[in-house]
Order: sequence, then structure tokens, then C-alpha cells
Amino acid sequence: MNLGKDPDSGLDVLLMRGPYGYYVQLGPTDPKAEAKPKRAAWPKNTPVVAADLATALKLLALPRQLGPHPETGKMVEANVGPFGPYIRHDGSYKSIPKSDSVYDIALPRAVELLAMPKAERGAPGKRLGPHPQDQQPVVLLSGRYGPYVKHGRINATVPKDYDPASLTLEQALPLLAAKQAKRTPGKGAKPRPSNPAAGTEGRRDAVAVTKKPARGRPQTSRARPAPPQRGAAARAAARPAKRRRGD
Repeated sequence: MNLGKDPDSGLDVLLMRGPYGYYVQLGPTDPKAEAKPKRAAWPKNTPVVAADLATALKLLALPRQLGPHPETGKMVEANVGPFGPYIRHDGSYKSIPKSDSVYDIALPRAVELLAMPKAERGAPGKRLGPHPQDQQPVVLLSGRYGPYVKHGRINATVPKDYDPASLTLEQALPLLAAKQAKRTPGKGAKPRPSNPAAGTEGRRDAVAVTKKPARGRPQTSRARPAPPQRGAAARAAARPAKRRRGD
């Protein structure tokens, strides 16, 4: 779909569909060219039916070079990556908060974000209240996979049918309890014996009980027959006994 022409290059701005979704492209694809035309993924939260030239030009404008950093003199750049919009400067990256737009952010604001200490970077989270068990805070945070609630070391994802902006402590507690139940081992599992010797004896008894009989003919209690005699002994036994006088 042709959305119009780029005012700078005069090339057509095309809306196309690929294996990973819709994207906009500057100019047609030339199979003989070494470099591919400039492309930008179409935002998933923006309907394709509302695609226009102005939005496409904004997408194709990334990455944006905001200007040199006043302290280092190196370029500050704004772009969108797999985990959202970010600022890049001198090999370091800083996420752009949702209150700012990657298409409109200026150099002074970017320098301000880069100057924030690591402890202050990103959203600090929203406290929903103390947990009734230990009075530790339950906090609503936003991660790379979406919003989640945190209590101590337990993190529970907020379902899509919940509104994070209006989430309450009463709604967060069942989510944390369900996540805690998954991490707790089942009560029906039998504990292992603490005494190694006792465990060894139990295993030996089990082996003795389940031991299979040896293969072959079954053994009986009858005595085995004597082996046949050979040689002189056999000939002597075969001779008839001599009659004695008077018989």
C-alpha cells in the first residue's frame, strides 16, 4: 500500500506485511541492490487501517540523532528496540519512560535521563499498601513483560483483564498468594530419612523383598543321584556275586 512520497528523498513510502507483522518501507525493493531499503515496524497498538504518511515518516525517522552530549561531545541517539524506546550514548542505553515520546524527545531531556543515578532510573513503582502478614509493602511495578506486583521476593504478573491504573491491594493479595502456592512444595510428598543408615537399611530390605528368583530349573529338596561309576569299579559292580558253598 502506497502511503505517499517522502518529502526529502522523493521515494514512495510503502506499507507492507511480512512474517512478523506490518512495516513501512522507504522505496521499492531492488533485488540487485546490496543494501535493503530503510524499514520500520508498524506499532502493534496502532490499527493498520489508520495508517497514514505522517505516522510512517515518524517511524522511518528512527533512529533519531538528538545531537552531541554537552560533556562528552558524542552523539545521543533515540530509537526503539525489542524492549521499547531507549536512548543510546557512548555505548550505554537508557529506557525512555512512557511519559516521553521517542519521536519528540529532545537533547536536554535525554541528557537529564542519562544523568539520573541507577537507583532512580525507571519508574519507582506504586505502593498499594502493607501486606497483612508482615506489613511489608506491596508494590505495583512495570517490567519488560508487563505490569506485576511485588512483595518481598514474590513477583506476580497482573492478568490482562486487570486495569493496572486502578489495581488495589485487595486485588493484588490473591495474585501473590497464588504465586506463593506454586513455589511452596506439596504437603503430600514424603520427606527423606534424616539418618543415612536408616535409609540404607530400608533400601536393602526393599531389594531383598523384590529380588527375583534365579533363572533356570526350579530347585527341589531331593538329593542328587550319585554320579555313575567308571573303570574297575564299574566292572566289579557288573559281575555276578560268587556262590558260596552250601548255597
